[in-house]
This record gives sequence, C-alpha cells and structure tokens, in this order.
Amino acid sequence: MTWPFDPWNLRPSVRADEPAPAWPDLWAEATKWWTDPATRATEALTEGNERLLAELTEGVVRRFEGRHVSLSIAGGLVRALVDWIRVRGDERHDARLELRDVAWNGWAFETLSVQAGSVRVEARPSPRLVVSAVRLEGRTPLDDLLTWLEPRIPRWGLGLDAADRVVGRRPDLSLALAVEPVVLDGRVQLELRALRWRRVAVEVPAWLRLTRTVELPDLPQGLRIVEARRAGAAVEFRATVPSAQAPIDLGRLRDAIVDAAPPFV
Repeated sequence: MTWPFDPWNLRPSVRADEPAPAWPDLWAEATKWWTDPATRATEALTEGNERLLAELTEGVVRRFEGRHVSLSIAGGLVRALVDWIRVRGDERHDARLELRDVAWNGWAFETLSVQAGSVRVEARPSPRLVVSAVRLEGRTPLDDLLTWLEPRIPRWGLGLDAADRVVGRRPDLSLALAVEPVVLDGRVQLELRALRWRRVAVEVPAWLRLTRTVELPDLPQGLRIVEARRAGAAVEFRATVPSAQAPIDLGRLRDAIVDAAPPFV
C-alpha cells in the first residue's frame, strides 16, 4: 500500500448541489480522533498506528511539500525547503524526506536526504514518533565541515590555502600541512599533499604521500559518518543513526497542518 491517505473516505458523501468543502476542513474532520479525551485517545492511537501515519503523511505532504518550513530539532532551529515526503508500507512502514537549502545550528546543506527503514507512532506513555535504521545523505560547503572538524582534531587548526587545498596548521604557525581529508566509517584520513616549515614549502610527490588516520569521537544520538568526500567547494556525505524519537503534540501538529503554519516552532 502506498500513501498518501485519502480523507474523503472518512467523510459522509457530499450532495451534488452542495459546494465541496475545502481540503483542510475535510482533513480536520477526519482527524478529530487525535485529540479525543486521553482515556480514549491513548487506546485509539495504540490500535490506529497505520491510520495515524496515513493521516500525518497526507496532512504534512499537502501543507508543506514544496514550501519553506522552520522547526525545532535537537534544541536547534532548522530552516529548509521541503522537496518531498513519502511514507509507505503495510505492517512495517519506511519513510523518506528530501530537503533543500537547509540551515541548522550554523550548518548549511545544499541538499539533505533522510531515509528511515522503520517509522511508527507509539502512544504510551505519551505520543511520540519513533524512527530507526536512519540513513542521511547530503551536500554541505567545505568551510562548514572544516569548522566542525577542527575541534575534533586536537593541536591543529584547519583552513584553506590560496589554492583551495585543506591546510592543517600547528598553533605556533611553524608547520603547515596541505592535506586531502576523507571520512570513512567514523575515521578521518588525511593524505599529505604538501608541507611548509617556516618559509620552506615542499610539494609531496604522489608516491610519497603519507596518510594519517584520526578517530572521530562519539557523536550525539549514535550518529556515525559512513563517508564524506570533497566535491569542489562542497563535501558529499553519508551518515547513519540507529534510532531516534521525538514527542508529538498531536493537537498542536494538527492545528499547524490545518493553519499551514510551520510545525513544532
């Protein structure tokens, strides 16, 4: 089965001589059960995961696909253009979210794709969205990645030289190394391309290029960078997250969809 859900199936038939209600009215009527008194809503949510996911997808796709949104994630404000959203499945659901022009906590992403192997809504002790087997793919400016890497590589400062090569400098500025960084499976590999000692600069031939590997520290939420490579002035990357969850205020989310307001802000 493929979403989105058709809310007309939850409405009484409309007489031919009556004007058709607007989509938000139909959807709002169909989702009244979300905000039933807690004694009934919790039980209904527990039994209606598939229906709730369908209605969520329908509402979010109709309201926010192709639009700029702002929402709070992990304590930071995210601004992005929602390219498209899909949730599909029968007993087990997977999801995919495509974003462009993303800004979050000082990071900028030209594109960001989020795929979840499993997505569900759990009702107890309170409604929350649970996703697992998450894969992220995207493209970010090289400067942003260097800013993020620098505090994780002790005793070196990172930047770009006049030839746009990545350079690591010692704090006393006596030694500078031009390197080509690649992140593979949670490790940073730095291949030496040139070095400068005070005023002496030396290019390193291909057959003599040494590689140093630096382990990245543990990242929040079990995030692991599988691969990151330079592509011109940007870096293309792949990462994984085992699982993540977020509380859902169904009433607030429902109002945001009906009013076409950015959710969770």
